[in-house]
Amino acid sequence: MILAGGEKAESIRERNAKREAVIKQQYDLEIYWECEIHEVLKNDYEMKEFWDNCLDNGAINLRFF
Repeated sequence: MILAGGEKAESIRERNAKREAVIKQQYDLEIYWECEIHEVLKNDYEMKEFWDNCLDNGAINLRFF
């Protein structure tokens, strides 16, 4: 599948898997989908308050691959 940016979804998944492997070598990594975060925020007022007060500087762009 070719995405809007002209890149194949398979290429993106492969690149992300490589990034995840590098990160997992040094850190515990937990991955959450956006829909899971929204579900938590619906049910956890304290988490929603914390989330609402976080600065959003946009997407994280890891460029080591």
